[in-house]
Amino acid sequence: MRIVIFTENYWSGGLDVFITTLINNWPDGDEFILICNYDHPGIEVIKKRLRRPCKIIPHYFITDYRISKIWHNSLLKTWTYRILYEYGRYIIDFIQIILFTSFIEKLQPDRVIVTSGGYPGGNTCRLVALSGLFKKSWGKPVFIYHNDPHPARWNQRIPEYIFDILLEKAISALVTVSYHTQAKLSHRPVLKRSQKCKVIYNGIEVHPVSENTYNSIHNELSISKDRQIILMLATYEARKGHEFLFQALQHIVKECPRVSLIVAGFGYPHERENVNKLVNKYSLSEYVHLLDFRNDVPNLLMQAKLLVVPSQTFESFGLVCVEAMTHKVPVVATQVGGIPEVIKDGFGGFVVPLDPILFAERIIQLLSNDHLRNEVAEKGYQVFLEKFTADRMCKEYYHLLNS
Repeated sequence: MRIVIFTENYWSGGLDVFITTLINNWPDGDEFILICNYDHPGIEVIKKRLRRPCKIIPHYFITDYRISKIWHNSLLKTWTYRILYEYGRYIIDFIQIILFTSFIEKLQPDRVIVTSGGYPGGNTCRLVALSGLFKKSWGKPVFIYHNDPHPARWNQRIPEYIFDILLEKAISALVTVSYHTQAKLSHRPVLKRSQKCKVIYNGIEVHPVSENTYNSIHNELSISKDRQIILMLATYEARKGHEFLFQALQHIVKECPRVSLIVAGFGYPHERENVNKLVNKYSLSEYVHLLDFRNDVPNLLMQAKLLVVPSQTFESFGLVCVEAMTHKVPVVATQVGGIPEVIKDGFGGFVVPLDPILFAERIIQLLSNDHLRNEVAEKGYQVFLEKFTADRMCKEYYHLLNS
């Protein structure tokens, strides 16, 4: 069977991990083709992570993201131009549905999977899903969305309502990664009522660190050997909670002065600069190291005392929490989105309300108590084996695609 996976993405991170995990652990010898926007910053990451053949095809179709960037930098910021864009885009969308249908038909797929960051998410994801209305040879696509759905703006409710009706008819299943995110479909009543909704928890592979891949982060960053490593793995988007974490860190260093916080992830230059300004604002340059996206996440986790997930909003699942579980690293996370479905207090870590002082107290507790830290980490690993393995996730998608 030939399976086409389609995505549109402008950040390198969890969605790339999901796609490569799905392909690498697929329980059959099916052929995969991945189509994504040519300017996705994670294409090289995907290529490095793939362990089985997969043809990657970049596409150059019109996306809302690129149009919005052009508009943002344009001198044509007038209400007339904005109205033309807001409503003219739907005409462009219908034209692109036809073009996408023809584009994918040439690949002769047996099934199509669309995986989107959110809903509606990247507009090309929805357009490819709508190809199911016109082309039956590859069946109805499976549509997967990973973040909370957005409500339609007041001036787009009618066309968005129509699009939702068409999408529900076009797809075979509407899958998301947590019950929290599924509940957020209340913003989209047509989809909320659909019998095609399904939740499949993300799964992840175990990547052991060998002597050949081990690299001392203490040596790399010139960190004293007696410093305990706190790790944050996230993009540099504001919603990920860097400022919240720095507020907590101010309290942590008073009780545990021998700590270093390592932040690693993808970020555009302006996002990185904003976080760097926050480090200076809270006078934490002695404790904080800001790194780019890293391919050696298992290596970093192996050397960390704990992982922190200070997200403030739109955290549908928290895949990085499961990554920490695989390496028996406890997690302290905010009580946001679908994270409480992954982390239960004492089983893999602790979930804390959006209070930086409470967040700091949990971190101090784990850093100061080796027995508790090890016990929580071991229980988290057992949760991973029961609920969040790549094998379990891929089998669920395999059966869904073949049902």
